[in-house]
Amino acid sequence: MGTIVAAHAYVNNEVAYLAWDIDAKIDECLGFEVVRVYLDEQGNVSKRPDGSEDRVTCAAWVAFKGQRNPHWLPQTTSLWPVQKLSWRDLTLRKRRNEMKRRPDEVRVRYEIRPLGDLKPGMQAAPDPTPELVEINKRDQNGKPIKKNDGTYEKIAVKAYDGPPRPLGYLGPAISTNPVHVTRKRGQFESTFTNGILAAQWLRNVLLEDGVKQPNELIEMISNPAKWHPQISCRRCHSDAQGIHECIRRLPCRPLRVGG
Repeated sequence: MGTIVAAHAYVNNEVAYLAWDIDAKIDECLGFEVVRVYLDEQGNVSKRPDGSEDRVTCAAWVAFKGQRNPHWLPQTTSLWPVQKLSWRDLTLRKRRNEMKRRPDEVRVRYEIRPLGDLKPGMQAAPDPTPELVEINKRDQNGKPIKKNDGTYEKIAVKAYDGPPRPLGYLGPAISTNPVHVTRKRGQFESTFTNGILAAQWLRNVLLEDGVKQPNELIEMISNPAKWHPQISCRRCHSDAQGIHECIRRLPCRPLRVGG
């Protein structure tokens, strides 16, 4: 049976790109678990305050056939593995379940491990039973229902629909090279944005009250008092109140329309 023979990671300040290779087809392989491992300055696995190793199984949103993710809630690649030989870690800085970003200036590596349907004698992957999670309750028009105290009514739902699919490991984990998550390149600083998740985040902000009004986005941008408290500048790390000054200091460039 085939095995993973090489794995490599490449990173900027925002996203990691991973690629791995196999020497032959891995029989009954359904995909690959991807785990982000944080390292200290000596290259050892970092420890969390509770003494456990700082490992994060990366997020996944695409379910197996017969399952559904109606609320677009993240699971992990242990439950919904990556079904190809390359992948981008879009949550290297952005978190899957909150607005606060992970720090840069950290060192990580990744561990890639093949998964298949669980059979006797295999090491089991984490339990795939969907957890109960709280989401905003919505009315028949799709608007979140606001309570008298200004907060939104919550309901408990399964994290995904459909029968759980227990998985097991088909081989050992293979580690990538360590990478440094940084904006600094010698005397220069380079900053890249994460357009896919940024667009999803912006949509959620605009729909927090269940209504998307005409010109709502331009009005929010034009009025700092309306900026979301979690907005921050990736150039100078200012909060929402400091972004206007950051923009003012940028060199003026002509606006190009239509491409």
